[in-house]
Amino acid sequence: MEKGVAKRYVFDKSKIAALKAKTASDTVKQPTRVEVVTALIWRCLMGSASRSTSSGSSSAAPVKPRYSLLMQSADLRKRVEPPFSQNSVGNLVGCCALEIENDVYESGSEPLECQLQDLVAKLRQGIKEFGEKKNSEKHLMCTSWCNFDLYEVDLGWGKPVYATIPINSYENSIMLMDTRDRDGVELLLTMTSVWAECGERERESRMSSLVDPSENGGGRVSGGGGHRRMEPREKFER
Repeated sequence: MEKGVAKRYVFDKSKIAALKAKTASDTVKQPTRVEVVTALIWRCLMGSASRSTSSGSSSAAPVKPRYSLLMQSADLRKRVEPPFSQNSVGNLVGCCALEIENDVYESGSEPLECQLQDLVAKLRQGIKEFGEKKNSEKHLMCTSWCNFDLYEVDLGWGKPVYATIPINSYENSIMLMDTRDRDGVELLLTMTSVWAECGERERESRMSSLVDPSENGGGRVSGGGGHRRMEPREKFER
């Protein structure tokens, strides 16, 4: 099984506000923090995918996937009629699939802000329709644990100082959580090594510039110490 890489990013309140301002549009006037962070990392990873190779070696010819498919889980508890009580049924989730043709965003004909606005609109529409799309050469699994109140859980020795979730068993996955103040988003990203290493510098630059265009603005995305390289058993076989 292929080796993987795990990374952690933290978007605080100011970074979320900057992203919302950049991605708001006539289609989605008030994007959520989950929508804007998901759109940002999806867009940045598209560039990485187009630079990946079929075998992972520098001599291999680049393989540019035509489509990028993002599958996002959604909570159905609040959408059923009549709604379930908070403590009944257990987990009730659905999945929406969003497909993007990579060439649309790689042409450079539109600024990144407009591309993010379009991706946020597609995320909103996909969740609304719960449509299913065909598989793709490159795919992303996305799940959000935001608003789960993990920092309010008290098992008898007080509320947690820090809460997180185990490394996902899926390759190329995005996991979102609340920061402790509930105003920000913590992003846990797992990628296959080949995809992670392709276009890394450009991806990091895009993420930072979109959150804070200034050189010394203090609003850059903060990472959790860079890469953590995972062996197959450690990452994919818990």
